[in-house]
Amino acid sequence: MDLDSPRYRSVRQKMIQLMKPVITFLNNMKKEREKGSQPDERPLEMKATLASPTYLQNVNIKENTSQKFIYPETLAKHKKGPNEAKISYLRPIDQIDQIKTALDVRSNKEVGEKTFDYFFEMEIND
Repeated sequence: MDLDSPRYRSVRQKMIQLMKPVITFLNNMKKEREKGSQPDERPLEMKATLASPTYLQNVNIKENTSQKFIYPETLAKHKKGPNEAKISYLRPIDQIDQIKTALDVRSNKEVGEKTFDYFFEMEIND
């Protein structure tokens, strides 16, 4: 394969262009998984699970190459209550990973929530 071929570069650019919305969709699904563990907190994942598959042999390539991948862009958003505020801070990744293991969680957000809850329970709620 000649990577410098004008034809290859043209096809590659088209593939990149067509994949951008798919990658965005997958990244948004990942954000949903990091934000919430309940199915109703992951609407994109629910829609993907319920979607009907389209088999490649049933796709008319000449008709569909210009079609754009479309998905519902609504994410389950946590509505901030009147008495809520966001906390954000940076810490070394190796320490965060150790805490993830200890707490049996996957996201940095969960680390923050669990450590906050732990501190509040141990130091404030006496």
